[in-house]
Amino acid sequence: MLLCIEEGAVSSDQDVEWAQLQRQLHLDGLKTMIQQRGGLSALRSNPCLQTFILMHSVAHAVSTFERPYATLMDSNGHIQQYDIPSFRGRPASTRTLRLFHPLKLDPDLYDLISNIVIFVGDLNVWNDDRKCPVDPIEMQKQICLLVYRLFDWYKRGEEDSSLQRNPVDQSLCLALTIFLVIAYNQNYGPMVYAASQRLKAALEKCLFFNWANAADLLTWTLTMGGLATRGTDDFEFYRQYSIGAFKSQGFAEDTNPEEVLDRMRKCLWLGQLDKHVKDMWAEMGICRGEDVMDMSSPSGMKSPDRIKKEDIVGGLTNERFFGRKP
Repeated sequence: MLLCIEEGAVSSDQDVEWAQLQRQLHLDGLKTMIQQRGGLSALRSNPCLQTFILMHSVAHAVSTFERPYATLMDSNGHIQQYDIPSFRGRPASTRTLRLFHPLKLDPDLYDLISNIVIFVGDLNVWNDDRKCPVDPIEMQKQICLLVYRLFDWYKRGEEDSSLQRNPVDQSLCLALTIFLVIAYNQNYGPMVYAASQRLKAALEKCLFFNWANAADLLTWTLTMGGLATRGTDDFEFYRQYSIGAFKSQGFAEDTNPEEVLDRMRKCLWLGQLDKHVKDMWAEMGICRGEDVMDMSSPSGMKSPDRIKKEDIVGGLTNERFFGRKP
């Protein structure tokens, strides 16, 4: 808890080195505590603490693209799967998964996407009906595990060149990471900045014909990149790319935004994104605006060159655990 408070505090230029030293000391102490108790999995008797640490660790990993200091493993040493039995009567995922078939994705990534499709369906029901029988702490834990599995798939490709990751696969992995982070963070901009940079690099290696049979997934991926970079200089890349991609599907400045939304809802989607993407698409010139657009960056996002790692995780900690926005 002390570490999170320190990360959420704003340090002056005079005490920045001292503050960094204190944070590192407390982080090292946290790592030692987890190790002495047998790892994060051994804290299952205290699910709140376990999830709290997992969220903090994954936030560090995704915002820096460095390996996390702790994660949950099963008895075989593998990352835990999404294993909550779906509480929906018909948790069908075939239609959504069919969109990914033409891309012939890496099998491990496809299996992960299959889990995410089921989870997002459950999450939509959970958001709409607070009486559904799933513990919110469990939902937070599961979404963090899915984010980490995406991170791990991508990171293994960075660490082992023999894996030869396909740039389309990488693009989808990073877009899914952004999507899931947005799902549980209002102040998501700084946390997904590193992912948006890698997404841009992956998309620059792709040609339009790589997405020929999955045009909806391309526009969905670009939408995630746009949300991640809105209010920064990098937004222009996604705006220009999106104009061409959406135009090829018949969308123009006078298109009703609901028509565009209907296409996005065929992919992975959450209702909480509707207002944000409508304003963003209008700003891009993809469809007409419904009202006055919010041209500001998401939740006061800083310019990328001023983002510090401790500011990212600290801001998220303030918002999620203490009810304060940075």
